[in-house]
Amino acid sequence: MTSRSFVGRQSQLAELELAYREALSGSPRLILLSGDSGVGKTRLLLEAEQAFGGTRVLRGQCLDQGELELPYAPLLGR
Repeated sequence: MTSRSFVGRQSQLAELELAYREALSGSPRLILLSGDSGVGKTRLLLEAEQAFGGTRVLRGQCLDQGELELPYAPLLGR
């Protein structure tokens, strides 16, 4: 179930907005958003996309590794 209200992530949204404004001024940004399953990463990005009004947001995700935890595997893989 998804709530229509966006609660408890205003500071993270503000950080994304700051990075967005810096990128608009010519200083590109890369944001790595991580966290446990179900903490709201996708929802945070959806809210940011709406707040930025039509800005292209690129995102990716990792494949499920099952029980095996490989932090940052897509960045470290060869």
